[in-house]
Amino acid sequence: ALAYYQKQKNRKEVAVILRNMGIVSYKTGKYDEALDYFQRSAKEDRKLPALRMIRDTYLKLFATHRVKSDSSRANFYSSQYKIFR
Repeated sequence: ALAYYQKQKNRKEVAVILRNMGIVSYKTGKYDEALDYFQRSAKEDRKLPALRMIRDTYLKLFATHRVKSDSSRANFYSSQYKIFR
């Protein structure tokens, strides 16, 4: 599905798929993989007029960094989340 929407240049669906893949990775304990998907999703989110999507992605980046005990990055994404709240 990801390759299809990338080929169609449908940024919204690409962002949603990447975020969903990040959620699955997070729930299975693959935090580095989850971070990669969330960061890629955030990159797509920023190109869209969808503040709720970027806010949700920042919240997921915050949670993943917190689980990895990376307080510096967790605090950064927490502040980004609050900006879009």
